[in-house]
Amino acid sequence: MKENLRYEFVLHAYEAITKQIHQFDVKVSVLLSWNGVIAVLLGREVVLLFSAAKPTLFLLLLLFLSAFFLLVSSVFCYRLLRPQIKVNEEGNGIFWAGDILRLGKDHKERVEQYMKILLQLHSPEDYARQVVHSVVGISEIFMRKNTYFFYALFATITSFLFLILFIVRIGLWNR
Repeated sequence: MKENLRYEFVLHAYEAITKQIHQFDVKVSVLLSWNGVIAVLLGREVVLLFSAAKPTLFLLLLLFLSAFFLLVSSVFCYRLLRPQIKVNEEGNGIFWAGDILRLGKDHKERVEQYMKILLQLHSPEDYARQVVHSVVGISEIFMRKNTYFFYALFATITSFLFLILFIVRIGLWNR
C-alpha cells in the first residue's frame, strides 16, 4: 500500500511537470505571434524611413535595437521549442527517450536491453524509482525552458518598446 502511494505520487509529479512544459509551447506560440507582428511593423517603418529623407543616427539606433531584440527573442523561442533530449549516462532508466537511446546502437539492441531492464522491475517501488529518475530529468528541462521563456519575453517586450519609439520618432520626423 505504501509503495503504491509513492508510485502514484511520483507519477502525478511527472504528469504535472509534463503539463507545465507543454504550457511553455503554447506561450511561445504567443511570443512568436508577437514577433511576427513586430517584424511586419518594423518592415513597414523601415520602408517609410528610407523612402523619405536620409535617416538620422538616432533612428538607425532605434531600428537596430528593435531588430536586435527581435532576433534575440527568436533565438530563445527556438531554444524553447527545440526538443530536449537528455541522455543520462548513469543508471538504467527506461522511462523516456534520452535513456532509451542510451541502451544500444540500433533498434534491435535497444529493444533487447529495454526488455532486460523491464523484466528486472518487480515492485511498485522499482517502477517509482524509474519515474523519479524521469521527474528529476524533466524538472531540469522545465527550469531551462522557464529561463528561456523569460529571456524571450523580455527581449520581445524590449523590441516592441524600441519599435514604438521608432514609430513615434518617424511620425514626428515626417511632419
